[in-house]
Amino acid sequence: MAEYHDLVISGHSTLIMSAGDSSWNVSAISGGLQYVSGGKTTDTVLLAGGSQWVADDGTASLTKIYSAGELTVGSNGSAIKTVVCNGGMMSILSGGVSYSATISSGGSGAVWGSSFYDTIAGGGTQVVYDGGVAVGTSGLGSLIVSAGGTASGIEYCKVKVMSGGLLADSFFVDGKIKIYSGGSASNVSIDNEVIIYFESGAVGYGVTIYNRRYA
Repeated sequence: MAEYHDLVISGHSTLIMSAGDSSWNVSAISGGLQYVSGGKTTDTVLLAGGSQWVADDGTASLTKIYSAGELTVGSNGSAIKTVVCNGGMMSILSGGVSYSATISSGGSGAVWGSSFYDTIAGGGTQVVYDGGVAVGTSGLGSLIVSAGGTASGIEYCKVKVMSGGLLADSFFVDGKIKIYSGGSASNVSIDNEVIIYFESGAVGYGVTIYNRRYA
């Protein structure tokens, strides 16, 4: 078991962490890569071309992703309380999991695996792709559900459901919802000043409208 701390990874160097390894206060810049396979890392900073890959029972907590930094969570990897800043990118691949991430203005997230209770600030974007699931996402930013993706348990957010995407089991108290042609909404309730718009060819079933607006 190895421990790493107060370390800078740069110049296309790679720090490989295996089961039992741990690290904290590591920075990856200018092509540096932290590969977490079975280990645990806390407070990593990614910027200016630095990246982090988490898989195979690896766990990354409190990673901060700045401009041109990128976090990728592969199969059986998990990311906890990630912060994606302006110009940063977080990708959750099939079998990977994100918990309680914050995507700030100008930050981006892509989900092919699972995300739980992520927050998207205004100006931030998260896209759920084929096979991906987003549960409990909230915030003033944009959640886009692409073909084969599913979003559920949403309370407030700007949601766009594309053809083949599904918005399910959600009670909206704030936000805007647009279901594009070929997209679906199932068991969705809206209240307050929420606007829901169904494009021609969109499907809605089990949709409940309280008091306000429907288009």
